[in-house]
Amino acid sequence: MDVSIILPTYNEEKNISLMILQLFSVLRDQNISGEIIVMDDNSSDNTAAAASQFASQFPVKVIVRKDKQRGLSASVIDGFKEASGQICLVMDADMSHPISAVPSMIRPILTNQADITVGSRHIDGGGLDHWPLHRQLISRVAGGLAIGLSPMSDPTSGFMAVRRSHLNIDALDPIGWKIVLETVCKHPKNRLQEIPIIFKDREHGESKLRLIDYISYIFHVVSLHKYRLQRYLELLKFCVVGLSGLAIDMLTVGSLLYFFQFPINAASIGGFTIAITTNYILNYFWTFADRKSAFVKGYFIFWGVCVFGLIIRLVTVNACLQFSQAFDSFSGNMLLNFIGILAGTISNFLGSHHYAFKDQAQ
Repeated sequence: MDVSIILPTYNEEKNISLMILQLFSVLRDQNISGEIIVMDDNSSDNTAAAASQFASQFPVKVIVRKDKQRGLSASVIDGFKEASGQICLVMDADMSHPISAVPSMIRPILTNQADITVGSRHIDGGGLDHWPLHRQLISRVAGGLAIGLSPMSDPTSGFMAVRRSHLNIDALDPIGWKIVLETVCKHPKNRLQEIPIIFKDREHGESKLRLIDYISYIFHVVSLHKYRLQRYLELLKFCVVGLSGLAIDMLTVGSLLYFFQFPINAASIGGFTIAITTNYILNYFWTFADRKSAFVKGYFIFWGVCVFGLIIRLVTVNACLQFSQAFDSFSGNMLLNFIGILAGTISNFLGSHHYAFKDQAQ
């Protein structure tokens, strides 16, 4: 099956029948195989019954979500779990997204030109059809809050298709109603393509957006900014901890060289041993504090990870010694130790992030 079209609904009785008929008409005309999954948030009208009447004629699945977290994003995520098509397509069930654009959303993924497509109102060919000025203003402001989160020109779009095999459902957090922004931000390696659409206001029914939904969107955007910056913040914290470890390492090495006349390799190992222990404690309780890693197990994994950094460090030190006798002095040895530490830092961070402090809940 090519596509699973997920329609989150709440009181869309007046739209859902026409929506289903038009969608299957377009799929048939374009020779695209597909199913429709109606995720109904326990509507107070006859939305579910109106959709269910087509189940004998078309591949339509209607799921009424009772006793679950309510909201558009949560409905869509549950829809992803029910999908059987190669592609999951999400669109509003109020006829505001152009059904005629569905093939254009699907084709780039079927032909392996993209992994995610998003319908955009703000690129050439896109636009708004009779949308009130205040709604346009709200949309622009909301889009402005999401600047920097993704390359999308229309970050508040609700029209998306995504390759199901490239979809990490566990990474998605069903906050608010902007599941498209959430999905694109949580899948930065997926190839994105924007498709121009003409968005129009609903003709039947009422908008479900309330003040609380706009407030929820703000919190959602803040959480996505934190998510995007998390890796950089971790690296910054790791480097701060590394500086403290550098001071401890250099002090230890200097003491072993000056007071005990240790050879440079032995002094480097001694400095490494003391510094790695203090670094692990600080990283565990600060840098990667949100991880659920086991302390003792993580310590030994951290040791194993940092051994690679130590090897890089020692190789760098000895290569420099072979290159020039200018490093044979005390000050030369100290400079070599510093160079070696820098050479192993990136290896240590990547190993720490992916192994030593890996979230055991994942």
